[in-house]
Amino acid sequence: MATRARGNGRSSLGVPMIVLTATAAAAGAAVFAVIAAAGAAFPSVSRGLFAAAASLALIAAAARGPRPWQRDAETPTEWLEREGLTVAVRNGLALGAGFLTRVGFWIWWVLPVLAFESGSVQAGAIVGAAYGAARLGASSFVAARAEATRSDRLPRKLLLWRPRATAAADPLFFIASGVALALAARLVGFDGWR
Repeated sequence: MATRARGNGRSSLGVPMIVLTATAAAAGAAVFAVIAAAGAAFPSVSRGLFAAAASLALIAAAARGPRPWQRDAETPTEWLEREGLTVAVRNGLALGAGFLTRVGFWIWWVLPVLAFESGSVQAGAIVGAAYGAARLGASSFVAARAEATRSDRLPRKLLLWRPRATAAADPLFFIASGVALALAARLVGFDGWR
């Protein structure tokens, strides 16, 4: 997508990749800020109960199957038929939001729960921006590296590592879900086993 964004190879990949990553970070920040604002509309006990229920539902769903809930779709291929920075902007918005395209790991679903239970628009925006920047920044780096070396060795190697990445992300999902449950318990007012 970055190659199309630069337009027939007339310029470097740097600007499209920066636009792609920045747009993804902005989209993630906006989505998670809205989720956090929705959480702020509820009293902390209600936020805690909702977050606890959502976390338990996520844990149960992840335990039953390795494939996360998702809109199982890539960004539209007709976007790639265009040239210029609109390609980077459109893809950045769709991929940075997260839920508009394929979600590869269960851990993504814990992020909205954490943003909601925080009730802080600032915290939600930070979480969303970090997600969007990480998702597109990493792929932009890999694409830039492949372009600079004129080799697809790194992308092919990363595809082979995907099962290992999934295996590493799964325990992180359960840890993050535990954190969400602990924060939910605190919001509800549960202060430990006595």
